[in-house]
Amino acid sequence: MNLRLGLNILLVVGIVATVAGGAVLMFRDSGSSEGITITLDEPALAVTPAMYAEVPTTIKVYVSGEARHPGVYELPADARSDDALQAAGGPTSDAALETINLAKRLSDEDHIHIPGQADTEVMQIQDEASLPTASAGLPGQGGSRRLNINTATAEELTSLPNIGPSRAAAIVDYREREGPFDSVDDLTNVGGIGEKITDSIRDLVAVR
Repeated sequence: MNLRLGLNILLVVGIVATVAGGAVLMFRDSGSSEGITITLDEPALAVTPAMYAEVPTTIKVYVSGEARHPGVYELPADARSDDALQAAGGPTSDAALETINLAKRLSDEDHIHIPGQADTEVMQIQDEASLPTASAGLPGQGGSRRLNINTATAEELTSLPNIGPSRAAAIVDYREREGPFDSVDDLTNVGGIGEKITDSIRDLVAVR
């Protein structure tokens, strides 16, 4: 009876082992042939008008003045003033190119004006007219009145260009020691005052 029980147990163990082995083989075959697929949802890409906008590759500028063919010209987006001038046929013989920056980078709708020599002469005359002249006189003296170096005080002398308190005092000391000045050129005899300083105030002083 014990022998039969032992045989039955061995038979059951063998059946269980056979079934388990078959299950393992089926799992391996299934995994190797099909595998596992994982799908992730991608976020939707937002489409904006800016994605379709094109970067401009050209610009339009207006060239006027002393160019051979003034007008509106289409140029590359990275063009400079000289490119616009050349597109307009180049400068005329009267163009004052030294007054403009030919290396300036341009933008769309820019206006490049090429002045002529006559334009620069007018501007120069206007600039010179705005500068003070000797005929305008000294502050507080009015008109074309010049400062008399034989009677002017040290304080009045300091109103002259390049004449500070020490030089003004030197002029007064020289005048008191040597007597009145005979001419404006006598100022060169004063210590600390040479020809350059004398020339710089010549039209502002007088000897009376």
